[in-house]
Amino acid sequence: MSVETDALRFRAALLSRDANTLYRLSESYKPVAATLKLALVAVQAIIDTARANGEPISRGWLARQERFAELLVQVEAELTRFAATATGETTTAQAAAAQSGTDAARQLTIAGLDTDAERATVGASWNRLPTGAINELVGVMGDGSTAGEYLRGIVGETLPALRDVILRGVALGKSPRTIAREAEAVTGVTRTRALRIARTETMRAYRAATIQTYAENADVVKAWRWLASLSGRTCPACLAMHGRMFPVTEAFGSHVGCRCVAAPVIENRLAVPFESGEQWLRRQEPETVARVFDGVSSEARARWEAGAVVLADFVNERDDPKWGKVRVTRSAI
Repeated sequence: MSVETDALRFRAALLSRDANTLYRLSESYKPVAATLKLALVAVQAIIDTARANGEPISRGWLARQERFAELLVQVEAELTRFAATATGETTTAQAAAAQSGTDAARQLTIAGLDTDAERATVGASWNRLPTGAINELVGVMGDGSTAGEYLRGIVGETLPALRDVILRGVALGKSPRTIAREAEAVTGVTRTRALRIARTETMRAYRAATIQTYAENADVVKAWRWLASLSGRTCPACLAMHGRMFPVTEAFGSHVGCRCVAAPVIENRLAVPFESGEQWLRRQEPETVARVFDGVSSEARARWEAGAVVLADFVNERDDPKWGKVRVTRSAI
């Protein structure tokens, strides 16, 4: 079994644990949805009572109702509770992923050596990533903020938007069902972003720990290789990066939700032939190609199929002031 195959096996195990984390987060969001549903029913009751009493219904009128304010406070409490849970789950997942990254780096490197003698020597002299370095990867995000700060910020953005959706819906005379749908969409952003943060930051901690461990053992690991999952679910940018090598001093710069990993490149494997993502995609069935290019303009895809451009042309690489090196797919070229 190759080092690359082993690396993807480790990644599969990480994603399996990640799926459990995302499930727990989804379950912990249910009280938010339930509270919002009850709040919207209560808002409708407030409006119905006012209409029965012949009171004029307006945006300003509803905004002044104490009961309306109380309902928003209840929703805020559940969102805040969810943010705290999401922070804890993300931090726990990061810690486990960082430790897995250091373990994977060692096992992958030793597996890539040619002889038992080499494996024994490297295994005995292997430098583990210091505990302090691992701890620095936990609880923080790619932009240096903490997961808690980020999630609390999302809650802070959601509440005014939720209040505005309800008030605007009432002012425009929208049906309760329409208002409920729009309100659920607003609060659903919190859930979606929390899940995205958990997955992205867990993978980031894993990759960072892996690459830092390679750097601690630079006498053996000379570079790291970008490994993408070769499937129709992988974006053109990641397929373009598949197989590329980087020095162990360079961090992994990708996009939100990226599932790629870094495999070790040992000195005597620097020149080993490796199928690139470009080569792999060129020999796939049209259905797979179509899935890969979903979201890319049909004109750009046609140019690639004609050989006028290559996958590397679809990589939009930039240095983000908050997130550092970022690589995403161009939708048109």
